[in-house]
Amino acid sequence: MNIGTLLSKAARTYPENLAIARGASEWTYARFNGRVNQLANALLRLGIRQGDNVALLMFNCPEMLESLFACFKAGCGAVPINFRLHPREFAFIVDHSESRALIISPEFDAAVAGVRDQIPRVQQVIAVSGAREGAMDYNALLSAESEQFDDEDVAGEEVAWMFYTSGTTGLPKGAMLTHRNLLAMTMNFYADMCPGFGPNEVVLHAAPLSHGSGLYALPNVGKAGANIIPESRSFDAEQVLQTIEERRVTNMFAAPTMIRHLLDSPAIERCDHSSMKAMNYGGAPMLVEDMREAVEKLGPCLVQLYGQAESPMTITYLP
Repeated sequence: MNIGTLLSKAARTYPENLAIARGASEWTYARFNGRVNQLANALLRLGIRQGDNVALLMFNCPEMLESLFACFKAGCGAVPINFRLHPREFAFIVDHSESRALIISPEFDAAVAGVRDQIPRVQQVIAVSGAREGAMDYNALLSAESEQFDDEDVAGEEVAWMFYTSGTTGLPKGAMLTHRNLLAMTMNFYADMCPGFGPNEVVLHAAPLSHGSGLYALPNVGKAGANIIPESRSFDAEQVLQTIEERRVTNMFAAPTMIRHLLDSPAIERCDHSSMKAMNYGGAPMLVEDMREAVEKLGPCLVQLYGQAESPMTITYLP
């Protein structure tokens, strides 16, 4: 069992489907899978082995999805980190997870250098672009590797995603989500959250890929749907609404505060959002008044969910 095979199978079945888009940049499933395979090969060549953990500190970007699936395919545990954390906080997670490699957006290069002595187990730092001294260049690594990779055969109980809690009552804790956990989550998504989900779906990742939106990428990739990543690093309601119209977005995950921003944006009246099938929301309570307004303005597409780090995606849901 390997949750990464969701991508391998999607690429074989729908190689020309749009996999990832960010601005004018687009990846087909064939390209997405090829680049993921190159990164998986690179990790193994660097000495990262099945069962090792790899920390991911990135803004929402295509490379974040590539890194997640490369870890899955290689049998490594992915450790996505909230990019808004203070350097001391993300250093704790990198060290606590015993990560042996760290893949970063270039904006975190200086911050990582400042806490390098706090993450002694990390053998390799890989920067998505603009690698400085002490870091390896992501694309240079990929260019030296084959696009072919045999997904590692891993036990269902092996860790695929180390999902760190927010640390509300103490230090963050790493919930060890296994390949079987993530597969069950994906199957439950198809059955409960979005029945009829298929290869024509378009998912907008307006929330962090290091958290719930990254989990939502798994069922979408499993059906060879499109993953749309906004160009803005922070939530921009007008850009989100414009993207929904331009890309004919069918699904997205949002916190209630994000939905409130959408409702308050003047763009909600002029942008066509009729393509939306499911606005999955959770993570906090939502005012009844806001729900009523959302149904009035967005249509009957709201899906309320309740889950937790230790039980990803859905404990209960209300369409």
